Amino acid sequence: MRNRIFIVTPLLLGMCNAALQAESFNIMGSRALGMGGAFVAVAEDATASYWNPASIAQQKNFDLEVPVNVRVEFTGGILKDVNTIGELATKFSAVQSAQTNGSALNVDALSSIFKTLPTLQSLNNSEKGVLVEAHGGLNMRIMRLGLFVNNNTSAGGTPYIDTSNIGFGSASGLSGVSFTDGGTVSAADQTTPPRLTSERDRLQTVISDVRTTLASAGFSIDASISDLELANALINKAISANVSDADIQSAVTTIETNKSSVKTLLTNAASGNSYKNNTSNVTLRGISLFEAGLGYAHRFFVDDLYLGGNLKLLVGRVGYYQMTFLNQQVTGSGVAADFDKNTKQSVQPGIDLGFMYDKREKYRTKLGIVARNVNFPTFDQPSVAGSEPKYRVEPQVRAGLAFYPFKRTFWVISSDIDLTNNITPVPGFSSRMWGLGTEINLINSNLLNLAVRAGVMNNLTEKNSKLSYTAGAGLKILHFFIEFAGALSSSTEEIKSGVGESQKVPQNLRAGAALGLNF
Repeated sequence: MRNRIFIVTPLLLGMCNAALQAESFNIMGSRALGMGGAFVAVAEDATASYWNPASIAQQKNFDLEVPVNVRVEFTGGILKDVNTIGELATKFSAVQSAQTNGSALNVDALSSIFKTLPTLQSLNNSEKGVLVEAHGGLNMRIMRLGLFVNNNTSAGGTPYIDTSNIGFGSASGLSGVSFTDGGTVSAADQTTPPRLTSERDRLQTVISDVRTTLASAGFSIDASISDLELANALINKAISANVSDADIQSAVTTIETNKSSVKTLLTNAASGNSYKNNTSNVTLRGISLFEAGLGYAHRFFVDDLYLGGNLKLLVGRVGYYQMTFLNQQVTGSGVAADFDKNTKQSVQPGIDLGFMYDKREKYRTKLGIVARNVNFPTFDQPSVAGSEPKYRVEPQVRAGLAFYPFKRTFWVISSDIDLTNNITPVPGFSSRMWGLGTEINLINSNLLNLAVRAGVMNNLTEKNSKLSYTAGAGLKILHFFIEFAGALSSSTEEIKSGVGESQKVPQNLRAGAALGLNF
């Protein structure tokens, strides 16, 4: 009998080699979320069909649960660029207006462009984006059967910045833009040395190096103003605007640091590729996967080994939409409507498999392995998504281990790890989660139960990923229960929320709640 155990286990683990890339393993249920997503080896409630259908065989009662979970994650460090993106849209709107009207840019506008241009390239890193998920449904367990109707929706938004079409010269008969005093810098500002002569000299060196590049990119620079005079004017104007010496020194350092990147980008623009032709955009892509199915499990040869599976009907709706944000004004409702128009729906069967080895009686441990969507269901996607007409849902394989410190099962410590490297709707950003969590039933009786949960989770594939801390609680009175949980990243970024105001935003956050019945 024992040989059969060691035959089945490698078969399930072998799914990892068949699916080096898989869909992300979504967290379903607030109990699992509160425990750091470590639930494959626990899987004792109505969501057992989702987490590990093999565990259905271990229960002989009735469970009904309605879970809802949401997740938002800012990937690839994109939060660092949030303020720059906002400034970029504002400043480049002025550039577009200047190019359209043939008007001039002053030194402030040039300074803003100089600071923001290098950020354009970093925004094109493939892992940068925003990931949004929502999961929920109705889950039921009756004796050794699991019934479920769930929806898992994942969507991602990724930016693309066109760093070629950023020429500021004339386009389509327009007169282009110029860089002159614009009447805002006096002769005295140009000729009077500022008190920060060291910063003036550093700035003069930069201006001397990039002046020709600026001119070739389409700027008309007043030849009567020397590099020294322009550096004088920039420093004096900042001083007259009550900018502190420390901020001026920092600004000059930033300009020096970004000089090479600015020259490269403006050289791309030197061929006359107009900003009017800029194709910078945000791409939205995602899938909404509705699943309705039946799960069943049974003991396999020996008392401690259980196998189970789900047979599902999957309705997949794949969406794709590209919005050129620098020259296209849209509202949130407009984006949603356009995204909805670019979707395609199709139906496929789905199969899940689960394995559970329960040694609580002897070793107080349980081992679980689950493989979801092992039949590689494939869905149609809209033609605008590219050359691939199909969207294939890759299998997900996850293993878990649970430990019960005492013979009474009021306390459990569990850990899960993805055995597949999972893709997300943000290209270049993958997910392979590890989680560790615990649950303690502070009050554990048939009339009243109060459970508290805590855990940590981390994405092992992303080097910049930080730990997320999870917590939750559940209250059961007679046969009714309510649960809630949340997760918060230990990594935050400070972004501006208003004039002189800022707030810290976590890299990712999750929340979940559930209502249910248990007999």
